[in-house]
Amino acid sequence: MSKYSALALVPAAFMMTLLVTGCSSSKVATTPVIPGKPVPSVVNSYTGTQNVSDVGGVSLGGVWGLTLNSQLNQFSSEDYSNIPSLNFGAPITGTTQTTGAFVTVVPGDAGGALSNGLAVSIPGEAAMLRPGTNGEAPVLMAGQTSCLGVKSATPFSFVSLPNLTWQPDKNAAYGSVIAHSIGSSWTFAGTQQHLLNGTSAPNLTIPQGTCLQAQEGYVISVPSTGATGGATWTFAMGPTGYFAGDLGSGNPSKPGPSGLVGVIQPSGPIVTADLAGSKFQGFYYEPLGGDMGSAVTQPVAFGQGAHTATSMVGGVFATDDPSTTPNADTLIDFGAQDSVNYGLYPHVTVVVPDPNSVCVGAAVTTTPSGAAGCILQASAVVGDANGRFSVFLIGWDTTIGSPLGIYLYAQ
Repeated sequence: MSKYSALALVPAAFMMTLLVTGCSSSKVATTPVIPGKPVPSVVNSYTGTQNVSDVGGVSLGGVWGLTLNSQLNQFSSEDYSNIPSLNFGAPITGTTQTTGAFVTVVPGDAGGALSNGLAVSIPGEAAMLRPGTNGEAPVLMAGQTSCLGVKSATPFSFVSLPNLTWQPDKNAAYGSVIAHSIGSSWTFAGTQQHLLNGTSAPNLTIPQGTCLQAQEGYVISVPSTGATGGATWTFAMGPTGYFAGDLGSGNPSKPGPSGLVGVIQPSGPIVTADLAGSKFQGFYYEPLGGDMGSAVTQPVAFGQGAHTATSMVGGVFATDDPSTTPNADTLIDFGAQDSVNYGLYPHVTVVVPDPNSVCVGAAVTTTPSGAAGCILQASAVVGDANGRFSVFLIGWDTTIGSPLGIYLYAQ
């Protein structure tokens, strides 16, 4: 695979601003303050994490960057981790084609596994990227324009990004953390984590980090310590409260979840009926789906059928083509919202097709389309950043024995 040179995606004046602008070192909150509103731009950059996996002998995972230029219909993406990956350490650049909420990223040579990449973004706030074919894990990202801060201790909620080794009875599924910044320094306290069944999991210790301008953008870097397992952790914080955390995903030997994705907690309860009645697009991800050892990441849409006060219907684009009609054979029922951590739905049920009748007992059901189905257990974090819902869901698919991730932005 050839290496690509970067496109001129960003005007020279903007690039000069990035070069001369650093993070404040004064003992006051950095600006702008989360949550805020992003500055509208035709060029938006994002940073995030992709969980480690081993697909076809290629080690994936690590910290990624993505730039989308909506005016020139161009993109640039790069895996900054020092491991073999799809881009072999070089930026991937090319053109974009937009279909609804999905952006197809077409590399300059339009060949190989990268030819079918997809991205979904909330411009300037957050994005998710499938770097190539549907056999690759998604990258969950936050918008990056400058160092950001919070005026006081602020709660954020997250879900783990499940990889090949994630187990629902052993590894944390969701959690929350209190973040505070003074100048360029960030502290994280009060972390709570839970297994998928709601029982407590060992709490995650996040050492103090520093916001800085690095190769991958403006990120909060947590230096390597015993608490980090000898790896540098990288957090990307968007202006409206979306965040992604890389916990050493570039290390193939790291067990369990090696990434987090989440959003600032809403100031009040989510109106679940409004959430269930919204239309979403994003990705449906299973690290062990399809051929053993391969990831399956498919574009998905919800809001395709009837909904209730707590549930919505949708499905994947079966041909991997977001210009077609998506399936309507999957149901997400959010259930009750946590009374303390607003936006957290700890006991979600997901109904998925079960063509091989693997399900047994009370889990057996029918899908919204009337086919054989299975009830799965899941948890979800819902954000309402800048007036737009987002859903980050983690579950366990008993029909194939695989973790499940569903990541959605309201349209």
